[in-house]
Amino acid sequence: MNQFSPKLSIIIPAHNESTAITKTIVSLINNNITYPYEIIVACNGCADDTARIAMNYTGIRVVESEKSGMSFGKNFGASKAINDFFVFVDADTTLPKGAIDRMINKIILKTKNPSKVIATVAGSPEKGGVVVRACFLIANLATKRNKVHAPGGVMLMNREVYETIGGFDETLPQGTSTDLIMRAREAGAEYIFISNPKATTSIRRFEKTGIIWQMLDWRKNHKHMNNGRRNKVEDKDYKAIR
Repeated sequence: MNQFSPKLSIIIPAHNESTAITKTIVSLINNNITYPYEIIVACNGCADDTARIAMNYTGIRVVESEKSGMSFGKNFGASKAINDFFVFVDADTTLPKGAIDRMINKIILKTKNPSKVIATVAGSPEKGGVVVRACFLIANLATKRNKVHAPGGVMLMNREVYETIGGFDETLPQGTSTDLIMRAREAGAEYIFISNPKATTSIRRFEKTGIIWQMLDWRKNHKHMNNGRRNKVEDKDYKAIR
């Protein structure tokens, strides 16, 4: 019988997320998590009220840095974590009640060694029509088959896996989830895709750039990553999305 019973550090990297952070925090507080856990909001380069809003919630630990960056925010939050299993949740992403327990239980059922696991979660758009939902469906299927990224904005891994590979690569402008998964698997971690429950995530990037163009851009960068052409991954201004 698998005796894996982790203590969780739920890490929310946040850069100027005052309009989104409340929904994310509330969804986690109300998740009915039965495992021991902490929630860390890693404010990186915030010039708005993100930190103040997060501090209003009991049990939320807010850490702040003047430096900003997607990967930096995740690494910064992880550096402050006290527990042995990391759950990274994007600041514009929510999870249904009971989702985290179900995710951990699925990891336990799917592997003999949960301490050597990296998992991603299927995504669902918070709004949008047929085209948006079709794109998320395609992204979920591609992730399940090709192990390419985290369409739901949620990744789970043991601290041992994270520290073995050195965390997220802060030099990459995009494709950081793909890169992390690739390096974790090369280091012997087992990849697990959790199709249900799904994470609900914002489509603000698609509204800004157009969903078809954004999906094609991600696909191009993932191909570069998978073929070892890291230098061709295109830089994008993520800050402008907010």
